[in-house]
Amino acid sequence: MSYTVCYSSNLESSNAEQKEDVVDNDEKSLAEFRQELATLPMKEVQKLKENLGLSLFNKTFFNSETVAKKRKTLSRTFPKRENPKRPREVSSKKPVSKFRNICEGPKKVRYDPRFDSRCGDFNQHIYETNFGFLDELRENEKKILKTELEEVKEIDPLKAEKIKETLKRMRDRERTKEELQRRKMVISELRHENNERLRQGMKPIFKTRVLFYIAAEVRKKILERKFNDLKRSNKLSKYLKKHPTEFGIDTAEADTVAEHDNVNTKDD
Repeated sequence: MSYTVCYSSNLESSNAEQKEDVVDNDEKSLAEFRQELATLPMKEVQKLKENLGLSLFNKTFFNSETVAKKRKTLSRTFPKRENPKRPREVSSKKPVSKFRNICEGPKKVRYDPRFDSRCGDFNQHIYETNFGFLDELRENEKKILKTELEEVKEIDPLKAEKIKETLKRMRDRERTKEELQRRKMVISELRHENNERLRQGMKPIFKTRVLFYIAAEVRKKILERKFNDLKRSNKLSKYLKKHPTEFGIDTAEADTVAEHDNVNTKDD
């Protein structure tokens, strides 16, 4: 009896060893096959795929056991639905996370004071008086950028271009601000005129309405003020060279005005 038991155990061990050797040989051959496929060009790989078939090719090239294991784990985590169109049902036995908020406090309400009625209406005049120091800071920044531009103009042209763009942006911002201030001044003057007319018992003329001829009158007054401001700051000749037809005068008239302005600046 003992002899038969030993013989059977030896047979089992030899069979197991043979199976292991077969598995090892299969794995080696698969590894060699994958290496050969990696060296082959794409056209030949495509032909081989067509000859073998997609499923067999995937089994040999990609390890099919790992794919099957992944599929099993996915089937465990996500159970099959009775109807694929129905939404997935989550199990109620799933434990709740330890890092949950048990006692939730009041929700933080964030608001922007610019768009909140509780902070009051925006007043441009108060804003300009409170933040007037920003204009001085911008002027200092402009001076620093101009000096930096002179230093970097020949050394680093890319940096010089960036500085030029920032300076142009700053000038455009100043120009739009001046235009808005000019418009406000004209409208305040027109309101003052209407108040005077009301005091004298006359009917007011509402020139700020959106009618064409009335808006044209307001535009005309704004241009007059702009012309006077440029003349006062000795920038009229330079401006007329760039925009000769803005004030409704010919190029010849613009040249004479510019020459007259240059003479006045020289005399001053």
